[in-house]
Amino acid sequence: MRPLAPSLAGAGWVIAGNYNATTEAHLWPRLTRLDVLGLPYLRLLRRAAWCTLRRGQTGEPCCNGNRESVWRLFHRDGVVCCLTRTWPKRRRRQAGLGANPALRHVQVLRLCSAADVERVVCSLRGRDAVMR
Repeated sequence: MRPLAPSLAGAGWVIAGNYNATTEAHLWPRLTRLDVLGLPYLRLLRRAAWCTLRRGQTGEPCCNGNRESVWRLFHRDGVVCCLTRTWPKRRRRQAGLGANPALRHVQVLRLCSAADVERVVCSLRGRDAVMR
């Protein structure tokens, strides 16, 4: 595994995922904006189940080349059970990010719908087009 700091040496990086322990020390002091994707549980569940079914049928690789099985859809280590197990804690943590003193210098945006995400993506695309 590569160290995180060298990868973040430049400008304009994006970090996705739940790498809290790894990223907070390196990222939070340098952040100017934090977009938190907090979609509703049922939407995430529907998407997770659909993607697992599709990948299970097509053999399309998932994370790091892993393959999913339709038969493991509801297995305790499967995507659906993992989402169900981790979602409440992740939602509570995300809801408190805007009030976290370590992020007082950061613009925290909580994106709770597809429309919220689309607005942010469109605004970023517009900014990128102007910068080029």
